[in-house]
Amino acid sequence: MGEESQQLEQLEEIRAQEELEAQAQLTSSQNKESTKRLGALAFWSLLIISLIADLAEAFTLGTIGWFVGLVVDAILLIKLGFSVRKQMGWLIGVVGIETIPGLDILPLRTFYLLFARYHLNTI
Repeated sequence: MGEESQQLEQLEEIRAQEELEAQAQLTSSQNKESTKRLGALAFWSLLIISLIADLAEAFTLGTIGWFVGLVVDAILLIKLGFSVRKQMGWLIGVVGIETIPGLDILPLRTFYLLFARYHLNTI
C-alpha cells in the first residue's frame, strides 16, 4: 500500500509539471503571436496611402490635404493601433502633430512608418 501511494504521488507530481509546461508553452506562443509584424502587403499599402496623404497636404498647403490626412490618420490608428502597442505613444504623437495646420506639411507619417519598420522592427 505504501508503494502504491508513493507511485500515485509521483504521478500527480509529473502531471502537475506537465500542466505547468503546457501553460508556459501556451503563454510563450501567445506572446509570439502578439509581437507579429505587419505583413509586407499591409505595410506597403499603409506606406502608399501615407505618402499620398503627405503629398496632398504639401501641395494643398493644408486645405483639402488636411481632411485627407485625418482620414489616413484614422486608418493608421485603426490598423497599427492593434499591432504596435509598444509604439502607441509615438503613433499618437505623430498623428497629433499631423493634425496641426502648418505642421501637417511635414511627412511625419511616412517617416514614422519607415523608422518603425526598419529601425525598431515593430511594424
